[in-house]
Amino acid sequence: MTDDADIRVSDFCICKRLEPNETTKEIVGTLGYMAPEVLMGMNYSYSADVWSIGVLCYKIIDKI
Repeated sequence: MTDDADIRVSDFCICKRLEPNETTKEIVGTLGYMAPEVLMGMNYSYSADVWSIGVLCYKIIDKI
């Protein structure tokens, strides 16, 4: 989000679909938005995406 309240969404070029109980160790994305388990190289699932969305929401709210 810019100072003029323009919202720009990016960094969706790499994604992976996981089945409900599937995990992965693949590390892709922006470091500032990654969940701790991703940064530590542990298995993770969709909960890491929830963490990243939370960080994004916090950054947007912090700009308001």
